[in-house]
Amino acid sequence: MMRTNLWSVLSSALLLSACGQKEVGTDLPPCKAGELSDFDLPHALSGLELRASDAAVEGPARVLRALGDSCSSTTCAAAVEEVDARRAGWLVHSPQQGPQIEYVIGMHEGDLLGSATSDAELLQLIGPIDTLAEAELVAELKSMNCVRAGEKDGSFQVVDRQLISDCLPLTTQDVLFRVDPDASVHELDRADEVSQSACVGRRPAGLAPRKRLAQSSAVGDFLARSAELEAASVVAFRVLEAELRAHGAPRILLDRTCEAAADEVLHARVMRRLAERFGGQVTPRSVRVRAVRDLESVALENSLEGCVVETWGCLVGMHQATHAESPLLRLAYRRIAADEARHAQLSWDISAWAERELDGAARERIAKRRAEAVRELGRAVAQESEPAAVRDVLGLPDAAAGQRLFTHMKHALWS
Repeated sequence: MMRTNLWSVLSSALLLSACGQKEVGTDLPPCKAGELSDFDLPHALSGLELRASDAAVEGPARVLRALGDSCSSTTCAAAVEEVDARRAGWLVHSPQQGPQIEYVIGMHEGDLLGSATSDAELLQLIGPIDTLAEAELVAELKSMNCVRAGEKDGSFQVVDRQLISDCLPLTTQDVLFRVDPDASVHELDRADEVSQSACVGRRPAGLAPRKRLAQSSAVGDFLARSAELEAASVVAFRVLEAELRAHGAPRILLDRTCEAAADEVLHARVMRRLAERFGGQVTPRSVRVRAVRDLESVALENSLEGCVVETWGCLVGMHQATHAESPLLRLAYRRIAADEARHAQLSWDISAWAERELDGAARERIAKRRAEAVRELGRAVAQESEPAAVRDVLGLPDAAAGQRLFTHMKHALWS
């Protein structure tokens, strides 16, 4: 599974309900960021690689993307070590990796032909920026979060989704840039800022059924259910971290999973207080923790719970943060927005790693089950799950709004 920039997808979906706001570059197609397959290599090159290293720690760079021949000869490896030692390149902020230094190398028959750590060197290596794929590479090297890009009015244009504030509320703004043949970029226009939020929990395997209690408030009951699932999510992430560790997952995924568990502790407290305020009764649900499962089972659960259910719930929470009647509810949803968006992104990043470790047959089985889960979700979205009065107070989308959001998500993530 290709790594997914989930935040771009979620924020694009929320624009469906942001009527009357100024947008930019909406007639441009989605970016193909993360691929070099559309590159036309110059005659002198038989391979191209985008590499990155941690900006704060010295060490060898890792290959982010590659096309054609790899750096396979001893002389090429030695030459690349010298490039690494220079610590030169574009400083790019990665949400998952933090600040990192990126550069490009070109190979011919396994030997290093040249490296690019600046705009001028990039032009020497691949020539003028005269294809959309090259323009998108430039945008990435300029630390842009490319969401749409295309050729228009005789130039290449890129929409960069910029994070204005990561909480209270979570706010983004789309900025339209032109990429010139000399690799320079120029701002053309800015969209209105969009504020969003999110909240939802991940259900662990072995979660006991909910005890039925007499509730004095339908809204309080909904919030009580949310609080119970947030508490169960603490266990889900702790179990996930243990299983990922057992299967040799990268350290960064383990650290992010531990952080998610800590986040859910706070979320459960917030939702409990809200439930009690609105007349709900919270009863903790037990979780039967099993022995470490095989990687396919872990990946399957992550795909269904994280990449489908949790991701959808994240989008619904964003909708609630804008549409809930009570300022208290809107504030609560906004307070946990950045956390839950990171958790959903974590699910997709775990999926990308885990499925690379599995064979083709396992990946096909997971893809089939994921498709079934998406179909089931679509049927559920088409029905009104809560009374209108509850939907209005909590800001939940009705069936029509839910269908619009689901259709966008299905096309962008699950097709």
